[in-house]
Amino acid sequence: MNHQNSPDLKYPDRFIVENFGAARASVDRTVKDAAAYAKLQPEKALLWAMGAGYVLRMLPLTGILGGLIRLVLGLARPAALIYGAAKVAQKVQPLIAKASPPSRP
Repeated sequence: MNHQNSPDLKYPDRFIVENFGAARASVDRTVKDAAAYAKLQPEKALLWAMGAGYVLRMLPLTGILGGLIRLVLGLARPAALIYGAAKVAQKVQPLIAKASPPSRP
């Protein structure tokens, strides 16, 4: 597996922007689909909303949110480390290319 030629490691900023844009587009599409469904079948949409509200009321949301926050904070440090390493590799790569002698055929 060759990680040095991975475009994700060469351009971590672009990788983050593209993935964030794709996630945002997916959420927007889901919201539009839900709105269209509610317009076409308002009775079913109302029943689904009531069912979802009931389920959310019964779930231990504070425990779930607390666990999710602990997970996100636990993964933030390694993610920042990987991002920083990718940025360092991006900055060092031109220096290594200049320092290495040309290869002979």
